[in-house]
Amino acid sequence: SENIGLIRSRVLGAKLALSPYLVFMDAHCNPECNWDTELIKAVKHFGERAIVVPIIPKLDPDRWVNSRIEVGFSMTFNEKLEMKWCGDKSPNDTYLESPVFAGCVSLVAKSFYLELQGFDDGLQIWGSENIDLSLRCWMFGGKVIVVKTSVVGHMFKSINAYEDVKELGLLNKLR
Repeated sequence: SENIGLIRSRVLGAKLALSPYLVFMDAHCNPECNWDTELIKAVKHFGERAIVVPIIPKLDPDRWVNSRIEVGFSMTFNEKLEMKWCGDKSPNDTYLESPVFAGCVSLVAKSFYLELQGFDDGLQIWGSENIDLSLRCWMFGGKVIVVKTSVVGHMFKSINAYEDVKELGLLNKLR
């Protein structure tokens, strides 16, 4: 069977999903207890016009344990569309607005996802889909929200699984 890549797999999954909410999650994630109910509560709080994400600690792949020290909150990007983590600027709040969501895990109401016209299936394999959908979310009057009561660890890979990932990443950014 043909490898259609992450983005086209997510587009297909969203198309076939029957739930009013869509969750997009990488296989190498470790969700903690109640991660999903906290995200659904948050998306409802924002009138289902938000893409919501958990905080994302680094996952130790050998022990399958989420770090309590290395934790990502919100994300932004520079003029080259390179992603970078931001700190928690509102430690006492449950919700944190973010310019961009991390692509490893997110939840969105299916109706809002369809209004945003979903992930761009013209993007190759993976990369920049989170920037694209975040910008459309903001342009359509939505918000990108980090839910600090929801935790999903992510195993950050040191080597890319795809040979041409740098070229494909550049093509995605140009799209």
